[in-house]
Amino acid sequence: ERGLAFLCRRPPVAAFRWVFLVCVVLGAVGETAPLWQLADLCNGLMALPNLTALLLLSPQVLRLLRDRTG
Repeated sequence: ERGLAFLCRRPPVAAFRWVFLVCVVLGAVGETAPLWQLADLCNGLMALPNLTALLLLSPQVLRLLRDRTG
């Protein structure tokens, strides 16, 4: 909820809570294989923006390292 509040000016907290509740119930009664696949997919998708940022910022990091070492 706090992350959603940070991203949105007026966060849809009630909708978020309902979606979260539905996911908890489905996770408790559903099969585990598709849920693990969804969790793996979400983790992979979180890595994409981080890796992109690392690639885009690497020239700046190298420049700062070069300046610092002399």
